[in-house]
Amino acid sequence: MSTDYNVFICHQGSDSKRDVVSVLKGMLNSEGITCFVDFGMNKGTDVNFAIQKAIESSLVDIVIVSAKFTSSHSCLDEVHKIMTKQNTTSTPRKVIPVYYDVEPSMDMDMATLKRSTDDQTKSWTEALKALQKLKGFEYKTETAFEWEELSNIVLEVKAFLISHDIIPSNHAESTWKMDMNPYYGSVFLSHNKMDTQRNAVSVFRGILGSRGITCKVLDYEKERDQMKLDVEKAIRNSTVHVIFLSENFVKCKDCLEEVDKIMNVHSTKTPFEVKILPVFYNVAPSVVRHQLKGSDYDFINVERSTDVERKRWAEALNRLSHLMGFEYNTETIYLYWMKATTLGGGREQEKQ
Repeated sequence: MSTDYNVFICHQGSDSKRDVVSVLKGMLNSEGITCFVDFGMNKGTDVNFAIQKAIESSLVDIVIVSAKFTSSHSCLDEVHKIMTKQNTTSTPRKVIPVYYDVEPSMDMDMATLKRSTDDQTKSWTEALKALQKLKGFEYKTETAFEWEELSNIVLEVKAFLISHDIIPSNHAESTWKMDMNPYYGSVFLSHNKMDTQRNAVSVFRGILGSRGITCKVLDYEKERDQMKLDVEKAIRNSTVHVIFLSENFVKCKDCLEEVDKIMNVHSTKTPFEVKILPVFYNVAPSVVRHQLKGSDYDFINVERSTDVERKRWAEALNRLSHLMGFEYNTETIYLYWMKATTLGGGREQEKQ
């Protein structure tokens, strides 16, 4: 059986497009599962027609119900079309609701929206209530590890498509492994867990794992039962070091010590032996470089530290900020950009 798209993702853009939707689409695509999301279309494309055709052809519809979802005419129209298709076709199809920072039991009754009729509101409400009866997933951004959580959805999609002979049962090999760069051995990842562990780091680590690349992350909460990581040995034996320089990075003494150790390794090896990739996560390279008073990188933010330690950390961060890396702004960049940047492409930092 052929189809233009295996999966259609219905979502409210400002709530989820740059984060969970971007990652989920990338994960599905990496498994060879075709997936429609309304970004990345060619200029001049009739968006409404493309969405209509994608809904008609998709065999799995993932509906990301978020805070603003029920205030969006387009989302409500899409849900209505999805549930109508589900009830009027003999073709095996599956609808998967994902409750993104909302409760599955949320009240689906709604007042008539602006520029909508009572009949539209009635049909939308019926579609949403039908959606609520289906088995789905809850996703809480405060507790979810993004890659691990979304992997459960990907597995369910794969199982359905395999069971209906849409994709072959041996379709388990990630397409990422096929183009793995032999340069990358093991990767050491430095980050402040309060800023990035559950989102960017989780995704980054998952992508590397899908490529068969070992990723060493200190105190990764999903692996607390594993042996404590020997940081110095891990840094020394890794061929790549990725450092997420986030807003609260300098509040973490362990993070600063990791940077110092990494830069010491960098000074004793050639660029062919070790690679360091700074990721400026919602922080400009100039902030990391100059560490001005009152900025996020003012070392007054580091509690119980000595002048000697602060000088050492400041020098390490200054050297790090002069390495070519990547700027990551969560308000403008799709999270799945991580795949491109960490393995050779993506948006490099501007010289400042």
